[in-house]
Amino acid sequence: MRKQVYLFELDSVRNSKAEIERAQKALFEEIILNGNSVVLSFNQLADSRGFLRSLANTDTSEQIIHMFELGHLKVAQYYRRDNTLVRTASQYFQQALSTPDSFHFSTFEGLNLTHDDIHDIHQAITFCDLPLLQQKAPNNTWNYIINVVTMVIAMSQSRFSIAEPIKSHISLHELIMLFLNSRDRLLSSLQVQPEQAASTDKLISAISNNSVHELLSNINGTLPPKSNCRTVWKNHIYEYLKKDTLYTDTCHIADLIIDLLYNYVVESGIKNVCKHYDGEAGISDSFWQDFASRLIMYWRDSQDINNSSCKVHYYQDEKPDLDNWILSSVQLAPWDTADRIIEKIDTIPQSTETYEQNHSEQIKSQKIYLNKRFRKIIGTIGASIFLFVFINTILGWIQGAVEPDFHNILILTILFAFISTIAFGIIGSLISNKIHLADLLDSLNLFKVTIKDIRVTKKQPRGISYYRKSAENENNE
Repeated sequence: MRKQVYLFELDSVRNSKAEIERAQKALFEEIILNGNSVVLSFNQLADSRGFLRSLANTDTSEQIIHMFELGHLKVAQYYRRDNTLVRTASQYFQQALSTPDSFHFSTFEGLNLTHDDIHDIHQAITFCDLPLLQQKAPNNTWNYIINVVTMVIAMSQSRFSIAEPIKSHISLHELIMLFLNSRDRLLSSLQVQPEQAASTDKLISAISNNSVHELLSNINGTLPPKSNCRTVWKNHIYEYLKKDTLYTDTCHIADLIIDLLYNYVVESGIKNVCKHYDGEAGISDSFWQDFASRLIMYWRDSQDINNSSCKVHYYQDEKPDLDNWILSSVQLAPWDTADRIIEKIDTIPQSTETYEQNHSEQIKSQKIYLNKRFRKIIGTIGASIFLFVFINTILGWIQGAVEPDFHNILILTILFAFISTIAFGIIGSLISNKIHLADLLDSLNLFKVTIKDIRVTKKQPRGISYYRKSAENENNE
């Protein structure tokens, strides 16, 4: 059964080259290999490098837009603090663009846009006026902006691109307070994780000696009551790091924890999304098992990135230029293959299962679906070729029979070529309700592309998208 999933891999703070490529692979894996719909938050839609990088290329952006229109990609509506509902991407972008001085989300960062440029983008989205932007000087910057605006307009007009929100759910401050009061439960969960190894010693030590909890408790004491802004929490962590380098590991782990808790909060606000734990966030044992598993993964990923040649994270006060991410050398997922495979989703998944429940059965089912899809395409190609050969064989036999009695061979050849074309068109029209028949050249090109798609889906890596193995035992209990 198809599930709706929220990917932590698309978090806006995961912006190194390695994380962008992982996000691309995880997105493709969920949609094509697992057969799920991926729900983005508005923050991910506007800030995630792992997602936005797909829009730098016009062909790829068209394929991404198509997935929104068919329901394979969605964006989650949400309630603002004043309880107003943000329904569409157009509404979200218009509100952000209406105050350029406080314009911080990453969609257009590093593009050296003027206030007049921001105003034109706002007008284009408000009035669906793409020609206003298309008259700008054609370059990589404006091509990317036009792709983003095209996506915003298109997905705002499709009911299949929307995921409903949950109005009352846990807040970031509430989840942080639960974290501060659950040190022993987290420590216990960390110590029993199958991924535990020497590389996690610093992580477990920082939790067991209470340094991370003390740091976050101190920050909580300096913030306004019930502060729910992730950026505010992270900025305070960076301030502690600047004061004393002895806080490096503690601040690093605290930063990862805030990012994790933030994503759990966002996930909890999406209706019908499949989580990786049972019960309520911050309360159930299953949640802390999942949190520990993800925290270890985040810790290891951050160590790998910082020790590699990949660019390390940049933060709020750093503005990457265009070359650093829009035109950077990043391997995108094969979205052209995905675009040829996907079909329209008419129903919204209502599953109450966790992500791991029936996961193996779902993957098998999706493999069967992909094989049927490819067989159907190849069968259609075979039918087109067979029909072409059959008609030409029959007409060739007739032509051979009448040729001795016909004096003008050129006229006879032209006549039978005309009859062959008409016959192929009539027969093709008669059976077009069952299958769509392409002409011979198109059929050969389609066969070549289909073979490529089969190879691509076979070679794409699995296990990139997060999966908690220990949840299998919980589901069997």
